[in-house]
Amino acid sequence: VSLIGEIGRDGCRINEGLLCSLLNSETELNDILNMSAKMAESEANIEDAVQLYSLSGDYFHVLKILNNRLAQIVTVPKGERNKKERRKDIEKFQRVYEVHFGEKSGSFVKENIKRKDPQLYSLEIFDSLLRLANFFSFFDEGKAKEAMFELDAANILPVTQIELRKYPEKFERFPYVLKSKFSQILEMAMKCVTSLCEDMPTIMRNMTGTNHQFAIHEASSELREKARMLVDTAASLGGKISSDTLHILSGMELRLS
Repeated sequence: VSLIGEIGRDGCRINEGLLCSLLNSETELNDILNMSAKMAESEANIEDAVQLYSLSGDYFHVLKILNNRLAQIVTVPKGERNKKERRKDIEKFQRVYEVHFGEKSGSFVKENIKRKDPQLYSLEIFDSLLRLANFFSFFDEGKAKEAMFELDAANILPVTQIELRKYPEKFERFPYVLKSKFSQILEMAMKCVTSLCEDMPTIMRNMTGTNHQFAIHEASSELREKARMLVDTAASLGGKISSDTLHILSGMELRLS
C-alpha cells in the first residue's frame, strides 16, 4: 500500500504511494502497475490482479478477469460443497462490484467506464453473470421467488413482444458461457414459475382482506404470461435451443394454462 497506493471504498485511488513520487509521470506508474497485474494474472492471483489493474485505471482488464471468473462460478457442478463455495465466491464478487462499479463507486470509475463502450458492455455482462450466479444459487436452495428476482434483474430474457422480435440478435452477442447454459436457464426458470404457481393456494390461505383473491388472480396471470414468454423465447432461437428443451417448456406451460 505504501509503495503503490490503494483503492478506497468508492473505487478510487486514495493515495499515490511512494512509487509515484519516484517516477516522472503517472503513465510510467500505470505501466508498472499493468506489468505487475499481468504477472499476478498469469499466476492466477486474481485478487491482486484486480487491485493492480484498478489502481492503473485499466477497467477493461478488471472486467475481463471478473467475467471469466464469474463464468466459472456459473458453470460449477452441483454438490453441497460446491454450493457453499459458490455462495462465498458470489458474496466476494458482490463486494468487488459495489466498490468498483456500484452506486457508491467514485465518479472517476464511472466516467472511465461510460466513456468506453466495450467496457460498458463488459460491465453489463458482469452484472448479468453476477445475477445469474445468484439465480443458480437460489434455485439450488429451493428459493423460487428469490431466484426469479435475480433472473429478471439479469436482463437476459425478453419481457415484451417487441423485445422478443429483436431477441435472436441480442442472443448472438451473449458470451459463450451464457449461450451454452441457456437451455438449462430456461428450464430452471420454468420450474421456478411452476413452483410459484403451485404455491398460490397456500398464499391465498395465509392472506387476509377483501382483495386477496383479485391479487392472487393477477399474480397467477402474470406467472402464466411469464411461462408463455419462456416458451416463445426458446422458439424464437430456433436450433440454438434443443428440441427437448422446447418440448419440456411447452409441456410445463400447457399444464399451467
